Amino acid sequence: GKVGFSLGKYFAANGARPAGKPTQEGARPADKSSQESARPADKSSQESARPADWPTGRPSGKPTPADWPASAGAPESIEVAGYYSRNAESARAAAEFTGSRAYESLAGIVRESDALFLTVPDGEIEKVWREMRDLPIKNKDICHCSGSISSAVFFNAEERGACAYSPHPLYAFSDRENAWQGLAKAAFTLEGSSRRLKVWEQTLAALGNPLTVIDSRCKSLYHCAAVMVSNHIVALVDIALEMLEKCGFARRGALQALAPLISGNAAGAAAKGPKAALTGPVERNDVQTVASHLAALAEAGMTDEREIYRLLTGRLTDIAAGKHPQRDYEALRRLLAAGGRF
Repeated sequence: GKVGFSLGKYFAANGARPAGKPTQEGARPADKSSQESARPADKSSQESARPADWPTGRPSGKPTPADWPASAGAPESIEVAGYYSRNAESARAAAEFTGSRAYESLAGIVRESDALFLTVPDGEIEKVWREMRDLPIKNKDICHCSGSISSAVFFNAEERGACAYSPHPLYAFSDRENAWQGLAKAAFTLEGSSRRLKVWEQTLAALGNPLTVIDSRCKSLYHCAAVMVSNHIVALVDIALEMLEKCGFARRGALQALAPLISGNAAGAAAKGPKAALTGPVERNDVQTVASHLAALAEAGMTDEREIYRLLTGRLTDIAAGKHPQRDYEALRRLLAAGGRF
């Protein structure tokens, strides 16, 4: 089916990009011939432009886009119809980058697409939906890619004959032109209307990405998990840098010194899981070292950071006890329960 995008801060092409320089499409009339001329000429040209490791397999058979039955399997391919943005230049840039069309109105892209992705800031999703819901959306799939907001933001979508979905990649989009290259390895989650949920599940799975279907009610907890490993680790790095600065390090030198620990432990936890990757004084059941850390943080006047250390050490103690059930971590637990004082 044809997919249209309503643009926000970033755009990314996670499908085929045609070879050669695409043609600008913003001023073309919305007739079929002009649409066809804006698309890649043939499948071979699309395939040649994909990254070398991009999955190319697709299930055979292409259901009717307007009403894909769940039993029919995923569509053979997804064609990017184009982009619409209130900033016309953003839409033109996205269209040029993907060899598709820049639409001049929300109504135009809704009319000519089977599925619509609202890739706008979270706070704008409902606002755009309020504009879109009175347009002819029957038999269309309305999607957004927010990690924290569920598909329920598209209220009344099913009453108006549409389906609502939220596919989300666990991936950080740091720029417009290059971030798409990492999408081939990103894990996706999906939630939304039951009517064509299986079709979207099969479509995303056909790309080769890991995919998990989640309950819409779990969306905030799911996003919190992503923030914990993506953003909160930045705060921990900042705390560690402050500690080293108090020890006489320059900030740049402190970051260089910590970099192997940051990358090595992150890679270990990702590859082996927390239990197998755990090392250090908590795993060794070194109560005296943990006590000295808590005392040093108190002496440095880092009260909040000391509490963060105490709470995280409690979690590490649970992991260590699971890794070494023969060890007695009770003294360490008592230390932490007493606020770090023997």
